[in-house]
Amino acid sequence: MDRIATLAQRFFETGDDELESYVDAEAIFHSWPFLARGPEGVRQLRGMLAETFADHDVRIEDVIESGDRVVIRATERGRHVGPLMGIEASGKQFSISMIHIFRFERGRIVEHWRESDMLGMLRQLGALTLDIGRPD
Repeated sequence: MDRIATLAQRFFETGDDELESYVDAEAIFHSWPFLARGPEGVRQLRGMLAETFADHDVRIEDVIESGDRVVIRATERGRHVGPLMGIEASGKQFSISMIHIFRFERGRIVEHWRESDMLGMLRQLGALTLDIGRPD
């Protein structure tokens, strides 16, 4: 595996004290525009996840590198223990798929995008029900 693919995986596997070694100070997190740029934004995100989910875990399923980008397909799991988008803690478990895209410059993450199965998460947490009945 190439160096930037390994660095992208570190996003999920390392502690906050190592972020400066692979996240650019001006890195932009497009899926979370309210986060600070750079390593501080990652720290904010990790803090929010820790407050919202217990037993939080991300399992990397696939890593694809092309040019200056790395795509990671992963499974995220956890238990809902804190407020999430105005939804009170349910104590319920969830497991969803997600895709992360990282863009690198000079061996550091400079941009990040995330797409995930939020609809599936909301259903698993009991915050959304779909009543798809038979047509009359």
